[in-house]
Amino acid sequence: MRSKLLPPAEAQPERPAPSDEELARRERAAAEAQAVLEDHSFYDAWKGEGRIRTVDEAEEVIAKGERELARIEKAVDDVRLHCYGKFLVNRCIDQAKRLSYEREREVRRLMMRAHDVVRTARNAELKAERAAEAAKPAPEPVTLPKPLLKKPSEPIEFVPRERKAPSEPVRVAPKTPKTPSEPLSIEPKTPKAPSEPLAIEPKTAESENAADERARLESENEAYYNAKQLEAKKRLDEAEATAAKRRAEREAKQKKFEESLKEREAAQKRYEERRKSQDSGLAQFF
Repeated sequence: MRSKLLPPAEAQPERPAPSDEELARRERAAAEAQAVLEDHSFYDAWKGEGRIRTVDEAEEVIAKGERELARIEKAVDDVRLHCYGKFLVNRCIDQAKRLSYEREREVRRLMMRAHDVVRTARNAELKAERAAEAAKPAPEPVTLPKPLLKKPSEPIEFVPRERKAPSEPVRVAPKTPKTPSEPLSIEPKTPKAPSEPLAIEPKTAESENAADERARLESENEAYYNAKQLEAKKRLDEAEATAAKRRAEREAKQKKFEESLKEREAAQKRYEERRKSQDSGLAQFF
């Protein structure tokens, strides 16, 4: 949702002051609310031990307690609205809340007792129902009728099968021999005439020129390849020479560093020996 921008404080319209009738109505509502917050008649009527005995009384207390809680909540709202017109607003509201908390505790205490009575009565009813169910006589067992025995069935009479007369043998007619087929007449192949030999054309001047051109191109390609190989070998030699030069420079620097390190170590040793000799020379004076 897009929030509405409020105008500056000096530009906001002032709320109209409540009328005299509104103030009077608030005064009356606050007085009635104060009376509700200070009314302990409901608690005094049912606070005694054993006062709530039956389920009907417990249900009555629960219903009245719900109404009392609603009255207390409305009374707090009325008092809060009245407190906004006073100088000590927070103090006025705190006093109303304190009274409402006391009333709510009293009402809820009575409602808890009423709920306990209802729960106890329900448990007693359940126990009575279970006892009544247990006291009922057990149902008589069901007597099943005896099964009726049927008479045995008479045996089945099997009629023997009649034997059929054997069938007569099948008459097979003899096969008639076929006449042999005549032999195939194979015609001899006629030999073809021999093919003429291929005529090899002699080399011409054009073919010789093409061969010379091909040889020239091959020689040029080979020369170009050899030149590239020489250039690559030259670059490789230069790279190896540069690497060897750098390696020599690094070795020289390392050697120089080691020599300077040895010189510093020797100087440190000389300094320590001189310091020891000075200390030993001064020790005799102390």
